[in-house]
Amino acid sequence: MSVYFVVQEKVTDEEGIAAYGKAAGPTLTGMRVKPLILDNAVQPVESEWHGARLVVLEFEDEEAFREWYDSLCVR
Repeated sequence: MSVYFVVQEKVTDEEGIAAYGKAAGPTLTGMRVKPLILDNAVQPVESEWHGARLVVLEFEDEEAFREWYDSLCVR
């Protein structure tokens, strides 16, 4: 079953998020993941969001998600 990693955030440091994107992108290379959404101008239809940036990644399964996520953790 697919697993989704969802980030919804307000970006206040454009240079910082650009640097983060350059660093984060390569961590997905070779992983079983499909980027579904990368939107910097989300317009909510109902209610309010605390930011306009939305990222949704679809991982093949829990194992694929954990392989990626755990590889990011500094031990």
